Amino acid sequence: MTVDHDYAKTLDLNVIAGRDFSKEYSTDETSGFLINETLAQKMGWENPIDKELTLRFYTTDPVIKKGKVIGLVEDFQYHSLHNSIDPVLIQVFSATFYHDYLTVRLNTDNVQNTIAGIRDKWQAFNPERPLEYFFLDDTFDALYESETKLSYIFNVFAGIAIFIACLGLFGLASYSTEQRFKEIGIRKVMGARISDIVGLLGKDFTLLILISQVFALPIAYALMNGWLNDFAYRIDISVGLFLISSVSVLMIAWITISYQSIKAATANPIKSLRSE
Repeated sequence: MTVDHDYAKTLDLNVIAGRDFSKEYSTDETSGFLINETLAQKMGWENPIDKELTLRFYTTDPVIKKGKVIGLVEDFQYHSLHNSIDPVLIQVFSATFYHDYLTVRLNTDNVQNTIAGIRDKWQAFNPERPLEYFFLDDTFDALYESETKLSYIFNVFAGIAIFIACLGLFGLASYSTEQRFKEIGIRKVMGARISDIVGLLGKDFTLLILISQVFALPIAYALMNGWLNDFAYRIDISVGLFLISSVSVLMIAWITISYQSIKAATANPIKSLRSE
């Protein structure tokens, strides 16, 4: 990276060893370098300060710049998290024509007035070219636009799937309750409590849900892990996440079937046994 003296300070980069560029040292431009932690590790330097480097690059003519490392910068991510952090060398070199961006750190109290002031300064130096600007956080947000859309789509379809599954479960609970209506009546006459009957009706559905999770959870883990593998920096999928999802599924299922179960458990047993 070719920058000016205030680059690290403007972007709030953390210089963890040595020092930042300073205009008080004329040698910083001619022979000073900042490097990040990844580059120091690649070079095998535990203490990179004052290590010598030779940088070869091209402007209008080939340039050979010899110097020393004056500061170590904490690793910072300037790609998306799909990419690992690259080794970075930062230099000051005002003679280059590769100064593509002017970076400004803003006070967000009154952004529009601040931008207007920047535009006035810009036009004073370059009236023929309009100011074109963007915000760094918007740029980083754009890197994850596909993930944001994917999350929205998954949330919508997951909600639809849960709703349809609840409708099916509700219908199945209604059918099962109707089939065992007389059995429920007999159990009530024999002294069964409402909680006993609700537990009896919910037991079979609970067993089916647990069996379905035996198949669903490994598939979900494989899909989630495969998606996370696309990121250079990622979280690990914990067991607790699947425990929470399993308990949530059971709670949704029990809430769905509880209406029919309680209705059957509180019904007058005389009506169910009248035909016997």
